[in-house]
Amino acid sequence: MFFWGGWILFFIFGVVGSTIAGDTGRSDRVILLSINEAITMALKQNRALIVSANSLENSRLGLENAQSSFDIKYSPSVVSGINSGSSSSGAGIIFKRKLTYGPEISLTPYLRHRDGDNNLRVSLGLTIPLMGRFGKDVNMSSVYSAEFSLRNARRSEYLSKENTVLMTVAYAYRMDELKKLVDLYQSRKEKLNEYAIETTLKKEAGLAGPMDEFRTQILVKDVEDKFFQALDSLSNLEEAFKKLLALKSEDRLDVVLSETLPSSDITLDEAISKALENRVEIQQAQDTLSEKIRQMKLAEKNILPNLNLVLNYHRYGVSEAFDDVFLLDQDYYSVQLTSSTDWSRKTEKIAYQKSKIAVQNATIDVSLAKDTIIADVKQAFRANQKDLERIEIRKAQLDKAFQKLKLSTIKYQYEMADNFDVIESEKEIQQAQADLWAVKDEYAVGVYQFRAAMGTL
Repeated sequence: MFFWGGWILFFIFGVVGSTIAGDTGRSDRVILLSINEAITMALKQNRALIVSANSLENSRLGLENAQSSFDIKYSPSVVSGINSGSSSSGAGIIFKRKLTYGPEISLTPYLRHRDGDNNLRVSLGLTIPLMGRFGKDVNMSSVYSAEFSLRNARRSEYLSKENTVLMTVAYAYRMDELKKLVDLYQSRKEKLNEYAIETTLKKEAGLAGPMDEFRTQILVKDVEDKFFQALDSLSNLEEAFKKLLALKSEDRLDVVLSETLPSSDITLDEAISKALENRVEIQQAQDTLSEKIRQMKLAEKNILPNLNLVLNYHRYGVSEAFDDVFLLDQDYYSVQLTSSTDWSRKTEKIAYQKSKIAVQNATIDVSLAKDTIIADVKQAFRANQKDLERIEIRKAQLDKAFQKLKLSTIKYQYEMADNFDVIESEKEIQQAQADLWAVKDEYAVGVYQFRAAMGTL
């Protein structure tokens, strides 16, 4: 009986406990990622990239809207009213389509009833723009502008993705560095606590002085402070990293990196060549120049006055009997030249001069973009080379610090020196190890930045 009662109580407390844990809203889920998995997740879930994708979709819809100007359009036309004692009513539908070179075709069937007469008319119209208004370059200008905006949006989205990748890499390697620092300070703290106990015992035995004990206690407190600082920085970085990856704040995140540092075996000249070929910034500058040239040519054509050739043909029938109007036994046509424009064209001439200046500025921007890209590649390349040299220097410093600690410890054990040298050696090891990890992570992130500078990230 006791056996079954125990299981029942276990079940009840288990259900209640799980319910309470669920109410806290906390999760013990640990998300363990490699660097590539973190990058993939960021590119898929980052909120800024979702906004960028929405902007791209807006640009695509803008292009679709511009292209719709050349679709067949239709609109109803309905009239009903009284004028000077007579009544009339009518209904029809207007079909229109604008061609890419500028002509506009219209077809309008229209039925009207007035004072006992029925009138059915079918009209066909053709409006042809003349002079500067004829041609695809003029009439499809809104489409070309929308295509340019769409290309800009795609390049902007690419740069947003590139920036997200670089942020992910920087967060991942910084998190790895802080994890190592936390472990380093933890192990140093434990070792120094043992060392402090040993120093206290030596003091009681008359083998060490108060200064030795003070030095040890100060170093222990210093390491404890660095430990909590690193732990706090790690916690803050984890929150920022989860925000970047659009993860829940209650989740735990950890990134595992390979001990092998990334590398880039390429010469500076090859890197510059790749950058000039691949960087979207230079593509953007060149595309902008092409767009400014197109707008300049359009502004030049716009200086010419507006002149349209309008052709209309009407086929109609009039009869008191409704059925007879469908015979459409009468017709007439018209040919007109129309113009409503400011013949001085001063505003248009000024716009043309301004467009020429915009072309000159865009040409300068292309040259500036090339120079900037070359400078970026050189800076990233040299930074990577310097970081490799610094890694070797830090390794040598760490090795020397360990040798110094070993010698200082022996001298202290044989009472040939106080603990000052030992404490200084411990500090130097701690700092040299932290510096080595920092420069390694800086180099690893720099490799990704170098790839971004080449446009190959």
